[in-house]
Amino acid sequence: MQRPVMQPTFSADDITPKKKKAPKWQSFFKNNVLSFLKWCVKSLLSNPVKLKRRAEVTDKPPLVSRLIRGLAYRALFLPVLVALSSATLVFTGTHPNTAYSATDPATYGVYHEPVMIESADGTRLEGWVSPVVSARSILEHGNKILRTKHPAVVLVHDFGRPPQTMLPLFQPFHDDGIVVIAVGLRGANSSSMQTAGQTFGLKEAMDVQAAVNELRSRPFVDATRIAVVGVGSGANATVLAAARDPQIKATILIDPYRDPDAVIRQHIGPERVGLRWMQPLCKWTFELGYRVDAEEMEIDRFPEVTKSRPSLMLESNGEAEFMTRPETVNQMREFLRRHLRAERGSNSSGYQTRFK
Repeated sequence: MQRPVMQPTFSADDITPKKKKAPKWQSFFKNNVLSFLKWCVKSLLSNPVKLKRRAEVTDKPPLVSRLIRGLAYRALFLPVLVALSSATLVFTGTHPNTAYSATDPATYGVYHEPVMIESADGTRLEGWVSPVVSARSILEHGNKILRTKHPAVVLVHDFGRPPQTMLPLFQPFHDDGIVVIAVGLRGANSSSMQTAGQTFGLKEAMDVQAAVNELRSRPFVDATRIAVVGVGSGANATVLAAARDPQIKATILIDPYRDPDAVIRQHIGPERVGLRWMQPLCKWTFELGYRVDAEEMEIDRFPEVTKSRPSLMLESNGEAEFMTRPETVNQMREFLRRHLRAERGSNSSGYQTRFK
């Protein structure tokens, strides 16, 4: 007796599950985007000089030939790398980290008003101005002092320093009957929006001029008796501002920069033996980036400032407390007393500024 045998009529392929069709976006990504990325990578790694690769007949081994081509290809990027390095050095050198403090003239017992002024190129500056008029002076001299125009002085700080470094001079000058103003130069304000670079006094001269113009706009300031006290790069900014404004009466210059190449070496250019060749390039990048002439740091180029009007030159010789020494302060006070003294009968009220 023959047993029943199953004879299926379908093949093994019929029971294999069919693959789902990929979405259209996956097909587009695979066929187009990936192909484009592969083409980009291939183009970057290929020889950019030749349009087509073709066999070359050479006696050199293939490895040596590829090595030479690779070195020559990478050498094309060397000028770009050097330019980027120079620009980075200039940016970091002109944007130093500045330590700010919350002190102001009131810390030294001097009444003041906060001021917000704008430089000629639109840079916003913050500072303080201390007028001579106070409750005590009104009691001593009456309303006459309100109609009197007083001498004034602008205090200009150094590169990488906040304007608070000039605060110790507020009280001595203010006690002598002088209106005092100090502003944070470009790149040295505590405002988080301040992004301007510091240019060692070259563009800061516009900030000094803005402070002088602010004083001239005050009704209690005599526009013909304004002096400027500058330290370091602030001294260079003072010289440039005074050279452009002959109405600035006198200047006090403390440790001005004299050698632009030395400034570039100290603050921007690399000093390592193998990288010193970049210093001239950094100087050129600095001048091009900020549109300045670094040679204007040489104050000897402006003899009209130091010779044709009263000017006091002081050297600290690296002494940290030089500006706050009693001898230095007294020397500056005596200089300002002598050259900013009010002339008899110059004021409409007949009141003459008295110096202690």
